[in-house]
Amino acid sequence: MISENINSSFFKDKITDTKNKGTLSLLEEWLSKSYKATNKDLISDIIKPLKCVRKERQIPGHKIVENKYDPDLINKQKSIILDSYKSIKLLRLIFLSHPKARDFHIPEELENGIVIDV
Repeated sequence: MISENINSSFFKDKITDTKNKGTLSLLEEWLSKSYKATNKDLISDIIKPLKCVRKERQIPGHKIVENKYDPDLINKQKSIILDSYKSIKLLRLIFLSHPKARDFHIPEELENGIVIDV
């Protein structure tokens, strides 16, 4: 769901070669080119959880599998959700650092990281 929400046409004039690249690869390349992070792992910290979500969706999204009960899936799901939340929050903070976002108001829930504990 996350990578499908990224419009690949956004990158058309911003990255030299967009053919045969997925939206997450395009986002990663664009972030690397457009944002100079002091933390060298920042972009990886954003992209890695999003790729994890995509990977987890691959088999169930393209193949019928038999349901089975696995109590470890709850913890795995919580971990993926938390990592994804952190990823999107980092991406949002990068966007907020743009000079044109200076007057943008952030809702308190996002500003303070108030989320429901899962």
